[in-house]
Amino acid sequence: MNYVSLKKTQLVIFIILLPVILFAQKDKVFYSIEEALENKNQVFILDLSYKNITELPSSIVEFPNLRSLLIQGNKISIIPSFIERLPNLQVLNLSDNSIKHLPKSIRKLTLLKGLYLHKNQLTILPEYIGDLSQLETLNLEGNKISLIPQSIENLIHLKTLHLEWNKLTQLPKNICSLKNLITFTLFENKITELPDCIGKLTNLSTLNLYENKLISIPESIGDLTNLHTLILDRNQLKNLPATIGKLKSLVYLKTYKNQLQSLPSSIKNLNKLEVLHLHQNQLKELPNEIGSLHNLKELILSYNQLTSLPPNFDHLTSLEKLYIFDNQIISLSEPFSDLKNLKSLNLDKNQLTSLPISFGKLSQLEFLNLNNNNLKEIPKSIGKMHSLKECTFQKNKLKTLPESIGNLSALQVLDLSKNQLYKIPDSIYKLFALKKMYLNENNLVSLPSKIGHLKSLKKLILHSNKLNYLPESISNLSNLEILLLYKNELKNLSLSFSNLQNLKILNLNKNQISSLPETIKNLKSLKALYIAKNNLTSIPKSIQNLSKLTTLYATYNYLSRMQREQLVRFFPNCNIFLYPQKR
Repeated sequence: MNYVSLKKTQLVIFIILLPVILFAQKDKVFYSIEEALENKNQVFILDLSYKNITELPSSIVEFPNLRSLLIQGNKISIIPSFIERLPNLQVLNLSDNSIKHLPKSIRKLTLLKGLYLHKNQLTILPEYIGDLSQLETLNLEGNKISLIPQSIENLIHLKTLHLEWNKLTQLPKNICSLKNLITFTLFENKITELPDCIGKLTNLSTLNLYENKLISIPESIGDLTNLHTLILDRNQLKNLPATIGKLKSLVYLKTYKNQLQSLPSSIKNLNKLEVLHLHQNQLKELPNEIGSLHNLKELILSYNQLTSLPPNFDHLTSLEKLYIFDNQIISLSEPFSDLKNLKSLNLDKNQLTSLPISFGKLSQLEFLNLNNNNLKEIPKSIGKMHSLKECTFQKNKLKTLPESIGNLSALQVLDLSKNQLYKIPDSIYKLFALKKMYLNENNLVSLPSKIGHLKSLKKLILHSNKLNYLPESISNLSNLEILLLYKNELKNLSLSFSNLQNLKILNLNKNQISSLPETIKNLKSLKALYIAKNNLTSIPKSIQNLSKLTTLYATYNYLSRMQREQLVRFFPNCNIFLYPQKR
C-alpha cells in the first residue's frame, strides 16, 4: 500500500537525519574507528553503517562522550555486554542486522532516547526494556516478536513506537500507560483485538493497524481526539463504532478490505476528514450523513455492492478523487455534476445507462473512466470539460458521439473501443493534444477526412472495424508511432505515407489488400510490418528501403516463391514469416 511505503520512506529519512537534528550544530560525524580513535574526546556521533561489520568493535567504549551510534546495515548478531559502558548514549541504531536478543547490559543506557532495532531477528522483547525510561522512539519493525512485556508501561516518554511486521496477537493493557505516544504502528501482525483502554492514548496522532485480524474496534477509540490518521485496512471488521464520530481531528480514515456492511451516521461529525477509503467491503448503501464531510478530498468506494448514491452526495464539494468502480450503480442524479472540484472519477464496471445532462459541469475533471457500463450516449455538455486529459468509455453501447467532443482541448487519451460506433464526428480533428486514440472493435466504415490534423497522435488503434478505405490525411500524422488496422475491409492503400516518419509498427493483417504502394518506402522508422492474411500477389521492391525493419509477417497471401526469396534477400537480419501462403 502507498501509505506503507510512504511510512517506510519517512522512517528512513528520520533515522538518517536524527543525529543531525540532535547534534549537527556543533558535532562532527566520524565514519571510521581509526579516525575516531585519534579524536576520542570529540567523538559524539559515530556512523559505521553498511560496512559489513560482524561484531561491535570493543574500542567504541573509548569514546566517553559518544551520544549517537549508528551501525545499521551490517552483519552483527550479538550486542556485546560492554555496550553498557556508553553511559551518554542517546541514539542507538542497530537496524538491519541479525540480532536475536537484547543483553541485560542495555538497561544501563538510561539516557537513551532513540533505539532502532528494526529488521533484525528478535523473538523476545525482554522485561528490562522498561528500564530505558527516557526512550522517545522505539523501532522494532520487522522482527519476530510475539509478546510485549508488562514493563512497556515504564516508557512514559515514548512518542513513537513501531511494532509492524512482527508476530503479535495481542497488546498488554498497560500499553495504555504510554500517554505521550504520538505514532503507533502495528501493521502486518495477527492482533485480534485492541485493549478497551486504547482511548487513554490521548496524544496519539497516527494509529496504523493495517493487515491484522481485528473483528471489532473498542468504543473508547472515540477518545483519541488528537488522532489524525487511522488505518484499519485488511482486517475483519463488520462495523465501526458510533464513537468514531468523536475523532474531530481525523484527516485520514482507511478501512479497505474488511467486511463492513454499513457506516455509522456519526461519520458526519468528522469535519476534518480529507481521505476516506472504503473499498472492498460489503457496503450496499451509504448514510445520507456522508454529505456532511465538506473537507473530503478523496473517497474510494470500489468493490462494494452500491446501487445508488445518497441524495446529498453532491454536498461533497471539496472532493477531488472519487473511485466507485466495480459496484452496481444504475444512475447518477443531476446534482452529481455539482462536484465542481472533482479531478479524477472512476465509475468502471457499474450499470449506468445514461449520464446527467449537466455532466459537463465537472469542469475540473482530468481523468474520467466509464468503462464497462451500458451507456448509449454521451451528453453534449461533455465538451465543457476543458481540463479533461484522459477519457475512457470502453465497452459500452455507444453508437454516436456528440460534436462537442472536439472541444476537449486538453485531451491526451481517448478510449472508445468495444462500442457500436459507426462514425466519428468531424470535430475530432480539433483534439490537438491527443496522443492516444482507441477506436477498435466498433462498426466504423470510414474516418473523418481531417484526422490528419491530430499532429500529437502517437498511437491510433483501429482494428476490428469495417473500414474499407483510409483518408489521405492520415499520412500527415507526423508523430504517429503505432497504427493498428488489422481485421478491417481495406482493399488498397492509396496513401503517400509521406509524413509518417516516426511510424514504428503498422499492422494490416486480416484485410483484403491486393497490393502495397511504392510509397511504403517512406516509412523510414518502421520496425514491424504485419500484412498477413491479405490478397497480396507481390511486394514492391521499394520495401527494401525500410532499413530499420526487424519483423515482417506476410503469411497467407499469394506471394510466389520468387517473391518470398526476394524478401529474404532484402532483409537478411529480419524476423520474416512467409509460410504458409494461400493457394
